[in-house]
Amino acid sequence: MSASSNEEMLVIDGDMNIYNAENIKQDLFSLLAKHKDINVNLMNVTEFDTAGFQVLLFGKQYADKNEIKLTLSSASDAVAEVFKLYGMSALLENHHES
Repeated sequence: MSASSNEEMLVIDGDMNIYNAENIKQDLFSLLAKHKDINVNLMNVTEFDTAGFQVLLFGKQYADKNEIKLTLSSASDAVAEVFKLYGMSALLENHHES
């Protein structure tokens, strides 16, 4: 996916779980407060749990309510598995099974 000139990118590396979900939420909502087009790249997420899922879902709901484009892109298999479990795979863009 190529980023548009107005798109802000948030790249999440490593774990996105109960231990760091609050920090990631703060980073995400800081961007949501300042930008109207945000891409969250999830390619390098190695561990993903319900807390991480909740942060992304809450962010997506907030973005939709506030007319902000929030794209969840390049999901790792760990992320895609949890989204599939909750029947929410349609929220992910550019996921490729490995």
